[in-house]
Amino acid sequence: MAARAGHRRRPAHLVPIGCVDTGGSTLLLLLLLILLASIAPIAAGARRAASPDA
Repeated sequence: MAARAGHRRRPAHLVPIGCVDTGGSTLLLLLLLILLASIAPIAAGARRAASPDA
């Protein structure tokens, strides 16, 4: 039963994303997430370089 419940969760999660994708807002959200993911480590590295402790 648990395996079946886990199997049902994936498609249920993908359905709303597919519906929103028609509006194009999901693509924008994905782009923002990718930008954040790429900027976060750079910002963390800059903070470490700026701090005198490191």
